Amino acid sequence: HIMQKSPCAILVVTATVEGHASKVFEAMGWGALDAVDTPALGLSGDPSGAAPLLAKIAMLGRLIGQPRRVAKTFSVPPAPEVAAGALPLVAIGASTGGPGALAQIIGGLPRNLHAVVAVVQHVDEQFAPGLASWLAGQTGHDVAAIRPLDRPVAGRIHLASTNDHLVLTREVDYRY
Repeated sequence: HIMQKSPCAILVVTATVEGHASKVFEAMGWGALDAVDTPALGLSGDPSGAAPLLAKIAMLGRLIGQPRRVAKTFSVPPAPEVAAGALPLVAIGASTGGPGALAQIIGGLPRNLHAVVAVVQHVDEQFAPGLASWLAGQTGHDVAAIRPLDRPVAGRIHLASTNDHLVLTREVDYRY
C-alpha cells in the first residue's frame, strides 16, 4: 500500500530477519530495499546491533541520493563462439522488487533446463542463504547460494551470496 500511494525507500526493521525470512522477501518483492534486525538495548545501555542499522540507513541514503542514469542507446555484441558441449548461461540481475520478480521468472523456467542460471540479487550477504531457500520453496527449483570455487551445474539456480561482484572464471568456477 505504501508503494502504491507514496513510493519511498523502505528499510524493514524486524526482531529477526532470519526468523521472518519469507515475510522479508515478500516485502522486498513489493519494493522494500533491504532488511535489518532490530537493535537491542544492552544491560549497560549500549545499543547492540545499532551499527548494522545505521550502516543500512547510510547505504540507502547513498542509493536514493544518486540520480538514475538512463542508457540512450546500446548495441548487442555478436554472440561469442561456444565450445562443443558447453552449457548456455542465463544471467539474471535484480535489485528493488527482485525477490518477487525472481520467484516469478525462476518459477516459469522449465524443470529440465539444460543451462546454467546465475542470479545476482541486491541483498545483504547474510540474507542470501535465506533468499535461496525462499526461492526454492516458491518455485520448486534447486536454488543454492554460491560459495567461492563452486562449479556451475545445469538446472540449478546459482544465487550470488556476498556483497561483492560475482565472476565466472575460465576455469569454470565462481569467484568473488
